[in-house]
Amino acid sequence: MLNQILHHSPQNREIQSEQATFYRNLGNLLQAMPDRRAESLAVYQNSVTSFEQLVKDFPDFPQYRRGWANTLNSLAALNFLEKKTEQAQQQWGEALEIYRPLVDLYPEKPDYQSEFGQALANLGYLLIEKDKTASRQNLLAAINYQQQALQMNSQHPVYRTLLASHVRSLVIGYAKWNQHQESLETAKQLLQIAPSGWQPCYYTARQIMRSVDQLQQDGSLSAEQRERLPREGRELALSLLTAAVGKGFSDLKPLQTDPLFDPLRKEPGFLELITTLKTPPNQD
Repeated sequence: MLNQILHHSPQNREIQSEQATFYRNLGNLLQAMPDRRAESLAVYQNSVTSFEQLVKDFPDFPQYRRGWANTLNSLAALNFLEKKTEQAQQQWGEALEIYRPLVDLYPEKPDYQSEFGQALANLGYLLIEKDKTASRQNLLAAINYQQQALQMNSQHPVYRTLLASHVRSLVIGYAKWNQHQESLETAKQLLQIAPSGWQPCYYTARQIMRSVDQLQQDGSLSAEQRERLPREGRELALSLLTAAVGKGFSDLKPLQTDPLFDPLRKEPGFLELITTLKTPPNQD
């Protein structure tokens, strides 16, 4: 139906925008189904082409530039999932160039800050093992923009979730770069962010326990540091696990069997978590 209307009214920008948005949403739906990801590529390309034309025809309408960048962000995510990292890197770079004027022109719009931060974080995560300097810069900038968005709307659950995701990506990056002290310091931010879901805290706790193991073996540290830093890491991991349980994590098995948590098994706080998860919820 949309195609028929467009055929008779090609300059109807609202219909063109709705069609481009429809293609992007359909692409997102198909991308979520592994057996249909190939179909999402063509759908995303239709959306990109439509939004790009809208920006050329109506350069004073920022929502079309935003739609174009959003679709490129989704297309890059698809290529990243498909291990096509060169294409993903290029598309995230293009998305950032499209977003940047929006962020500069409309600093009062938190959605623009948030979406720009998300694209920065996506590119930063991709670059973790390719370009440490660029990855770190992108992830730090992503955290900054997402914090700005959250400051403008502190109750927005998506901004908070994305901020936690960006912080976790930087934690992973520091660990990959063997900067385990920085990884621990960065992870502490999650306790202040207090994301709504349990996943960021739980998976970051696992990452911290990997860093604890590396710190214990780091010959460049003093004996005092090799004792203190792992202890602080264990305390942080336990705090993150406690937060995860408070946010709904309820899977007892990994806490009992995951070797990463072996150093925590005798900690009173860890034993309390096990007891909490073993205790049936009060039905009253």
